[in-house]
Formats: sequence, C-alpha cells, structure tokens
Amino acid sequence: MTCVWSIRGLEIDGQVSEWGQWIGDTRVAIATLPANLGSNESAEGRYESSAVGLAEAWDGFVVLSEPIESAGVEGRHQIINTGPIIFRRHFYIVNEVALIAVASYPEHDHDESVVEHFLSRFELLRDGDPVAPLDPGDTLNSRELE
Repeated sequence: MTCVWSIRGLEIDGQVSEWGQWIGDTRVAIATLPANLGSNESAEGRYESSAVGLAEAWDGFVVLSEPIESAGVEGRHQIINTGPIIFRRHFYIVNEVALIAVASYPEHDHDESVVEHFLSRFELLRDGDPVAPLDPGDTLNSRELE
C-alpha cells in the first residue's frame, strides 16, 4: 500500500518547499526539505543537532526539546531562544524528508495566541487521516489538502 503524506496547504515532494507569512510581529512558516540523514544518524539525533545548530547560528540556546506525535510519527516540539528572537517549532522526519512548522517572534512582544493557534493546526496527514498508524512500507507522495 502506498500512503500519501501531507501537511495542510503544502505539498510534500522531498524537495525544499516553504510557505510563510507575518502575523503582526510573528513570522509563521512551514517547510519541507531533505533530511540528509547520515548512515549513522537517527531522526532523534537530527532533531537535536538541528536545534543546537540553529541556536549556535544565532548565539542562543535550546530551551526545550520534547517528543510530540502526529499520524503515528514521533517528532519534536522545540523552543530555541536567541535573545531577541524566540523560535518555536514542530519538527518531523518522514521517509528522509524533514517537515517543520516554525513560529519566530520577538522575545517580549508577541501574541502567544497566534503562536499556539498556528502550531496546534500543524499535523501530518496520512491518506487524509491524521491518526492512521505509520507502516514500514510507506512511501512519500504529495497531495494538497484544505
């Protein structure tokens, strides 16, 4: 069985794709890109190295990195503090493709409800069903939803 993976409003094809917009002082974005996992690197290692790399690039630190799940795929909810800007993201790797939803905003001046609403709406959809379990034989295709 071939499974179709989607995120609302963004086709997933394994290449770099991005959608983003500003809502007040908050930038929200969804991106897909090749995960480029090395032969000895796990998805878990990639999640953590990506968060640390982002923090170091902005001279900041990782505040939180905790497990989350969508459509049977485990990912990470991460908060990176760079001083002037906070990054909150949901990060998944499916079939060597990184799927990331990120909200970035000034540390002291943002509408938390915008961030919460955006991240709560980000979910993986497998064959249009957000709770279907992951099968080992799944392949990554694309279909635009909603």
